[in-house]
Amino acid sequence: MKKRILLIDDHPEDNSNFISALRDGGYDVDVTAYISTARMKLKQPDRYDLVVIDVMMPPLEETFNDIDTEDGLRTGLAYYEAELKGKNIPVVFWSWNGDFKKDITDKNWDKTYFVFKDTDDNHLLDGVKRFCKKHNL
Repeated sequence: MKKRILLIDDHPEDNSNFISALRDGGYDVDVTAYISTARMKLKQPDRYDLVVIDVMMPPLEETFNDIDTEDGLRTGLAYYEAELKGKNIPVVFWSWNGDFKKDITDKNWDKTYFVFKDTDDNHLLDGVKRFCKKHNL
């Protein structure tokens, strides 16, 4: 059975090559650009095996403001702390800013991982595979 991934990214159209690589790599990928949509999708228990979330997204949600998200620089992290952490679902954070890797590591969150956005079409697929192998997912 294919692993099911929910990818949350405010510009999914810019990342279609990475999404295609995940699908070609054997994953079933559902994509949303909005946290509000992700919330609805995640209400169904066990619908997804993994969430991949872009760290830097606009805080266009009623739950998060510019202070919570540092003007959108940490929206993915704020959403994880406020909601995803309590759902016990593995999360891969994805960003062009490599500094977030240290932030995530320092928090010592269970079943989280950081993948640096790269121009290689397979970088996200490779990161997801490493994460899944590490956590026996």
